[in-house]
Amino acid sequence: MSDHTVTEEQVREKAAELRKHVERWKGIEGFEGPAADLDVEALARGVLEVRARPRLSGPELLEAVRPQWERKAAQLGLEGEAREAFVVERLDEDVPQIYCETQDFFVVVYYVIHLNRAAAEMVDVQTETVLQALEVASLGLPEIDEIISPLEALIRAEAMTIKAVSDSQDNGQVQLVGVYPVPVFIAEPDDLLWDEVHAVPGHQN
Repeated sequence: MSDHTVTEEQVREKAAELRKHVERWKGIEGFEGPAADLDVEALARGVLEVRARPRLSGPELLEAVRPQWERKAAQLGLEGEAREAFVVERLDEDVPQIYCETQDFFVVVYYVIHLNRAAAEMVDVQTETVLQALEVASLGLPEIDEIISPLEALIRAEAMTIKAVSDSQDNGQVQLVGVYPVPVFIAEPDDLLWDEVHAVPGHQN
């Protein structure tokens, strides 16, 4: 889809595919409402529109946040190797990192979106950068990739809540937990050990 357009036929095909997943929700206690209220065609259209957009690579995400480090290094009077060392040192702390995973429980598939401190802190001020990281992280996980558009809208709407959860934790980390394919999540404290998943900007499961 090089012209980034989405056809009605594509929307119908994707909606039919998503309806099969929604049917699995019916009859499961606590999920009847979200399943019944889900606008499957709007969800399908959003999925296709997001997939048609060009995505930033991990290195491009780094460049999106790197200028703030460069400014800080300049303020400190750092140059050459000292400036480069300062920038590298700040990578783990200052780059918005997102890790996505899914968990199967019988007929229900839970999705979890982990945000490091930087991602949670930036969600209300550098939202586009955080969402770009999410789009890269969701590649290869259709349960998240297919509902990315409404998830992004909800993250925008719930940015202050996400940030509040982050502020309440010593590590500042937040996880967004939901059930596929309903694009509604709960923001919770997170204790993911990023070193163990070798997290990088846009890291995926």
